[in-house]
Amino acid sequence: MKIKKIATIFVLTSITSCASTNDDGWGRNQGKGTVAGGIIGATAGGVIGHQHGKQKEGILIGTLLGGFLGNKIGEGKDTRHQSKPSNVDRELEYERARAQALEQELKRAREIQDLRNRQKRAEQELSKIRK
Repeated sequence: MKIKKIATIFVLTSITSCASTNDDGWGRNQGKGTVAGGIIGATAGGVIGHQHGKQKEGILIGTLLGGFLGNKIGEGKDTRHQSKPSNVDRELEYERARAQALEQELKRAREIQDLRNRQKRAEQELSKIRK
């Protein structure tokens, strides 16, 4: 009877997990994490359950918990992967930053040139006055 309850919980949890995924479905890491977590959980649960004389229950509980944890870990990896900018975005940001730096350098060079021209005019005016 316990096995039926555990199996029912497993099925309901799986359905709930599928229903709570985003519109795009599971990501690559989320699917891998669910399977890997389920396998690791089943192994650990089987070993622990065997030590207590309830190997089948241990396998089911381990599979359920391992699959759930693996699913959440994989989902987190997929979320982090999606939030990272692609190489194209990095290239675009680099070019924007470079263009802005060059524009600032040009503005500075023009201002320096303007100041030097003003100094020359002032020196010429001063030399005319002194004569």
